[in-house]
Amino acid sequence: MTDLWPEGIAEPVTTSPVRFIREQAALLGQKTGNTVTAKVSRSEEGAYWQSGAAFIYRFYIIAPTLDYRFQLFQLAFPIEMYPVTIKPDDDIMEELNNANLNTEFGPYGTIRVDSEEQLIPLLASILGSAKSRKIVQSLVAQSKEA
Repeated sequence: MTDLWPEGIAEPVTTSPVRFIREQAALLGQKTGNTVTAKVSRSEEGAYWQSGAAFIYRFYIIAPTLDYRFQLFQLAFPIEMYPVTIKPDDDIMEELNNANLNTEFGPYGTIRVDSEEQLIPLLASILGSAKSRKIVQSLVAQSKEA
């Protein structure tokens, strides 16, 4: 049988956006001694703000002892992986709007990025936002009292 597939077809040319957020989810648990963790869940439901997305993920901050979780953002992308559309929490979106980031703000409180080089600093801005810090710090404090 003749193999018609090109050489290198199975070699990824970029990192999947979900890999970045899963890595960050794992790091939060390490930073807090698992008092507060994060989880990435794939959503089977289509998002009203992202038609045509093949993959939609939700990023949650979780306080296991409090049985509490907070959705920090959603991330959606097509089978080709880019562009990625992110829908952060409304307060974080307001922070990002005021930060003059080099990103394309879309409808429904979304942000579009076209490459890994744009995605990483945006994720850093979301995770490092005042709202993210406040949520994690509050959940750590409350978890120690539970």
